[in-house]
Amino acid sequence: MTNPTLDLKVARSPITRFSLPAWLVLVCVVTFTVLIGAGAAIYKNAPPIPATMVSPQQETVLSQENIQLGQETYLARGGQHIGSIWGHGSYLAPDWTADVLHRWGLATAGVLYRIPLKFFLATCFWNLVGAGVFGFLINPPIVLYYSQGINTTPIHAHSALFGVYGSLALALMLFALREITPDRAWNETWFNRSFWSINIGLGMMMVFGLIPSGFYQLVQSVNHGTWYARSAEVISSAWMHWTVWLRIPGDVVFSLGALLMVICVLRAIVAIFQEPTQLQPAEALTPELSQG
Repeated sequence: MTNPTLDLKVARSPITRFSLPAWLVLVCVVTFTVLIGAGAAIYKNAPPIPATMVSPQQETVLSQENIQLGQETYLARGGQHIGSIWGHGSYLAPDWTADVLHRWGLATAGVLYRIPLKFFLATCFWNLVGAGVFGFLINPPIVLYYSQGINTTPIHAHSALFGVYGSLALALMLFALREITPDRAWNETWFNRSFWSINIGLGMMMVFGLIPSGFYQLVQSVNHGTWYARSAEVISSAWMHWTVWLRIPGDVVFSLGALLMVICVLRAIVAIFQEPTQLQPAEALTPELSQG
């Protein structure tokens, strides 16, 4: 006697599948619908163009035709990046064109931004020395086998972390701060002393403290093993004690530069908040919007 079997068949509804050309057509339709709708909204919400702009003496300064000709000129020369999607670049003063900004930057960068540029140059220098020379010096596997966990790592860490990123952070901060600080509160002499104190102090740390102790440990690690280079006999040796004391002058010079930087920045911030707000002219050009 055979065992009865139960044959269950589930009816499956057919699944509609789109072919690749159908998906392409659908994407194109949706994309162009969005583009046309956005274009219509932009055209509908475009800012009005004044018929004329008159001075307080009722003299015509600018007409609608001048503005439209200016729009055409800006758009023809790719000037829409100065204005917006409506091409209102002709509303903006000529001093905001890219060419004038470039010329103004070249003329004033060496005067207004001398201190920020120095910190940018310090970033390049420490990037070469700290991240480049000392970074590649300790990172090859054969060297890392002996130098892991000894004072060769702080050589790279101090010069790359503060030397590069610290100098870059100070440069960006001072670049922004200089723009809004009154000239009377920007003491370039103090900032200059702070710059040299910070960088000379960092160099003294490296030359008199970290490099002698790091390479001394590296020699001991190569000759006797890493365990010996990190042992109390090496760490407590006279040479390591001398390098600790020799690092103190660099720390002091660096700290004085950092303290001077804090004082200069705080002085600039106080002057910014004490600066009176510029008063707006009582009378300005009054645009007369065109009707219709």
